[in-house]
Amino acid sequence: MSPERTIATVLVANRGEIARRVLRAARELGLRSVAVHGTADRDAVFTREADCAVSIGDERDGLPYLDADAILAAAQQTGADAIHPGYGFLAENAEFAERVLAAGLVWIGPPPAVMRAMGDKDAAKSRARALGVPVVPGVEGRRDDGTLLTHAELAAAAVRDVGFPCLVKAAAGGGGRGMRRVDHADALLPALDAAALEAERNFGDGTLLVERYVGRGRHVEVQVLADRHGNVVHLFERDCSMQRRHQKLIEEAPAPFLPAHVRAALAADAVELTRALAYESAGTVEFLVDAATLEHHFLEVNARVQVEHPVTELITGIDIVQTQILIAMGLPLPFTQDAVRQSGFAVEARICVEDPRAGFAPQAGDVARFSVREQAGLRVDAALEPSRADGSGSIPVHYDSMVGKLIAHGPTRAVAIARLARALEGTCLFGVTNNRTWLIAALRHPDFAAGRVTTRWVDDGDGADLLGPAPRLADVPDVVLAVAALGRHHAALQRRFRSNPSRADVTVFEAPDGELAHVHLVADRRPAHYRFAVEHGADAMLHVVPQAEAVVELVEVAPDRIFFRFDGHLQSVWHLDEGDDAHIWLQWSGAGGATFDAVALRERSLLPEPGAAAPPAGAVVAPSSAVVVRVHVAEGDRVKRGDTLVTVEAMKMLTPLVAGADGVVAAVLVSAGESVVAGATLVEVEASGDPGEAEG
Repeated sequence: MSPERTIATVLVANRGEIARRVLRAARELGLRSVAVHGTADRDAVFTREADCAVSIGDERDGLPYLDADAILAAAQQTGADAIHPGYGFLAENAEFAERVLAAGLVWIGPPPAVMRAMGDKDAAKSRARALGVPVVPGVEGRRDDGTLLTHAELAAAAVRDVGFPCLVKAAAGGGGRGMRRVDHADALLPALDAAALEAERNFGDGTLLVERYVGRGRHVEVQVLADRHGNVVHLFERDCSMQRRHQKLIEEAPAPFLPAHVRAALAADAVELTRALAYESAGTVEFLVDAATLEHHFLEVNARVQVEHPVTELITGIDIVQTQILIAMGLPLPFTQDAVRQSGFAVEARICVEDPRAGFAPQAGDVARFSVREQAGLRVDAALEPSRADGSGSIPVHYDSMVGKLIAHGPTRAVAIARLARALEGTCLFGVTNNRTWLIAALRHPDFAAGRVTTRWVDDGDGADLLGPAPRLADVPDVVLAVAALGRHHAALQRRFRSNPSRADVTVFEAPDGELAHVHLVADRRPAHYRFAVEHGADAMLHVVPQAEAVVELVEVAPDRIFFRFDGHLQSVWHLDEGDDAHIWLQWSGAGGATFDAVALRERSLLPEPGAAAPPAGAVVAPSSAVVVRVHVAEGDRVKRGDTLVTVEAMKMLTPLVAGADGVVAAVLVSAGESVVAGATLVEVEASGDPGEAEG
């Protein structure tokens, strides 16, 4: 193999934020790029950022990004001469790397032999132990001859040699996949079976190991770079202790509150291990640091770039992915250890579509809007493109829940943290439940400020319940509701109020739980000034408000924000109006740094449109555009007041429509599965008995 290898076209065998990051590095080096994608990612942003994109399969047939044959075929079709696996999927698969090299392509990653030695956690621990690097006690899932232990054999060895609590881990891969904490013997075998299945699906390798669980540990890792000429450097350490289910949420560099001798020991062990392996490319050596004693234990080597690499790039000024590509070309590292300098502090937060109030359960679906407010010291690495007009995109159910990362840099740790929290406040993510407000609360928690976070801080309860109940309509400030009504109707309101300044206008918002808010607007004497009052109630009755209570000035309705003046202060609300009969999304920040979750409201029409015929007495009408899920009655049935007649669904919300009085069903005008518009009559009931009694 020649010392230098030419790369003109790079195929990126990954997706989302990862693919975008590698494509950017290739573009900045002047290289042509190829993206591959599954059916679910056909319209993803990363496919448009490559010079060409090739479909490699449908998720219904398995994960396309694990299909080595399809990826290699795409490289041949597009004339690619190098493959970058990104991080995840096949990034640490030695067999795939060997096939890339056998096809005459450049593999942008460590040599396959090194990947086999260190990508397998069992072998990695054996090598570290031989070098005198401390490791966490554990048992490996294979025998000395390379054959695998059965899960029953591994469980017996773990009970004998490790004890409880213990940690089941996938020998290949990372990112918390194939990892389980086990507290007693009865749960061990089921945990092994579940972890193996998860590891097989994510990495194509279900091999496991079991190690002692360290209760109060900090996850600290060292970034290394090594070339084929024997040069090895470290880029300092990162702390990744803020995790849930062994998956990282917030990372920072350098690791806070570590004595200099601990930092030096971590770096020395990482470099020694990297050099002993004849490692080549970018890699991460991970350690578990006991929070009480500050003793460190080797965990594993990730033979790839890590998701959290941007914090290291920001404090060193070194582009790790570009350097990785240059190393793959056979070039020596362009800097020595003495030239690597640390400047400031960096903190990263992973924005994920998940519900922190429900154990961080992953979500999926369409993102209605994603936007990030620009500010100094901020970097955005995201699967979606905030600079697009709407920032919309889809989060498929097949893949990771991460939408993107915000990374802040500052001269001090406190400044970096404050910048990141402010950046998250200025981030808008509509359409899917996400962890944005949880991240803000975590960054501002005293434990994080003081460096008291361990890997169990979230899962053991200290950081799980940082948020109160999910926001309700009653939690939305009245002025925000007034601004939402003005934002939707401001042009029409101006026309109406000019012709009849005394006319009051009423907007009724409905939350998903059926709660209503009546917003009463009255024109003031000046343009764009409105008096308003808001009433909350679950009934459908409108109440007269003779005198509005406050004044708001509508300043500007921008595509993503509404600017208004209230109490003498100019303020703004993130908003997205999806149009008639659809959601209005709202998100805002309050005084003192309070941040509120996004809420989705629907405007509910309780009055007929001007000129429209009133529905017949006893009619049950659709409150909004909806689909009829079930018809509960037939013509001629006797019903009582409150009986459910029809159930409709709108935006996945089921609404039972009930009889307003005792009577007989005179007509059923719809059937199940039928789509109806707001105000359509669904059922007619002829009242019977005393009208006064029926009205209650």
